[in-house]
Amino acid sequence: MTEKSILVHTLVLPEKLYFSTISWYPYKAHAIQACGCTGSGCGLRAAKKERIEEKRGIKVMGEFAFQTLRESITSAIRSKILTGELQPGVKLAEQKLAEEFGSSRAPIREALRQLEQEGMVEYSRNVGCSVRRVKPEDAYEIYLLRANLEMTALRYFDCKFPEEDLRTLRGILEEMRNVRPGDLSQIVENDNRFHAVIVQRAGLPRLLKFWDDLNYGNLLVGANSGSNHETLAQRQNGIHTKLYEALASGDTEVACRAVYAHYMEPMERMRSANSAVQAADEAAK
Repeated sequence: MTEKSILVHTLVLPEKLYFSTISWYPYKAHAIQACGCTGSGCGLRAAKKERIEEKRGIKVMGEFAFQTLRESITSAIRSKILTGELQPGVKLAEQKLAEEFGSSRAPIREALRQLEQEGMVEYSRNVGCSVRRVKPEDAYEIYLLRANLEMTALRYFDCKFPEEDLRTLRGILEEMRNVRPGDLSQIVENDNRFHAVIVQRAGLPRLLKFWDDLNYGNLLVGANSGSNHETLAQRQNGIHTKLYEALASGDTEVACRAVYAHYMEPMERMRSANSAVQAADEAAK
């Protein structure tokens, strides 16, 4: 078959794919192989389908690349917040961040929206986006919600942990013992992994989603708690070992009380300390 016969055969098709912005020549091999210019069973339609699938593949890869870039930028900004490189109240300008990361503003905007959902940044009129300041009432609410979600999970499955879960918890305790002092990110990650075992065992996807949405809020509370992060690494294992013993007892109410105390006793101490400071300030006026 000549190139002319292929061209003529192509022209009688209702589709115009081969005469848009691309050449028909890449499809010549498909036409010769499947067509034979008999008018039936023509391979040109198959070639068109292949081209469309190729375009879709390029589109999917582009979306994947954008998503990966956005996730990388989100992780980098989150890390800067947690390490204190970006302090609470600092304004986050899209253009400046785009220049820093060598990207357009689109993935920056998506990253900041993700961090807003996590509670790490906030948008306000006349300021734009800035690193969120964690107020005492924010910390109290986050810990109260986490405690109650975990207690709900424990009551749902009656604190009956399989040995596999208990083994996982012991492994995390060992990691807590060996964490590098001052590594706040790892400290709080270990904390989240430990408590996730409780919530995941319930098998309630909405409860898990509610709890998971508080994870980075928990991380931000830790970063802004004012605690000595060096000593926090040392205390973490002991605190969670006590909680593990209550969970391993199989007694639902014992475990629930331990979870509540684990979260809320530090918050009550914080509230008492803040009240004392406020009272002192009032007395000094």
